Amino acid sequence: MRLGIHLPQYGRAASPEAIRAVAIRAEELGLADVWVSDHIVQPADQKYPSPYLFEPLLSLAWAAAVTALSVLHRWAEGGNWKEVPLPGKNTVAVAHDIRSYYDEAALQLVEGPPPGGRAAEAWFFETTEAGKTMLAARKAFEAQGAPFPFWFYMAPGHR
Repeated sequence: MRLGIHLPQYGRAASPEAIRAVAIRAEELGLADVWVSDHIVQPADQKYPSPYLFEPLLSLAWAAAVTALSVLHRWAEGGNWKEVPLPGKNTVAVAHDIRSYYDEAALQLVEGPPPGGRAAEAWFFETTEAGKTMLAARKAFEAQGAPFPFWFYMAPGHR
């Protein structure tokens, strides 16, 4: 049996700090997974659960930044692509969303004109742990015989 816990991503308890704290504690306790909710539309006047929640991928990014629980990390460490659940609709979209999140965050740190596309790409894949993990997961998918489109388009072809 595998146990996991839902991250506090909505309601009064929701905050980036709370999400990170729960993710760290879950890892310390040896839980196998952390979960988030993904609700496209909720009534604004809904009382419970709160209609206001943090976006799922952002919530998982906050957790993954402080733990080894991210799905990409588990894939990179050899987790079978058929057994480890995907936090999204498809690998290409998830990989694109993660990279976009980092690109947006990096632009907030740049003073002066933003770097060109290749410079931002190199920074992401060669410098950040997320980029390195994404490439490792991609390589693991290929080694496991995952379908070509499932892994190839996670990163630019020359990577």
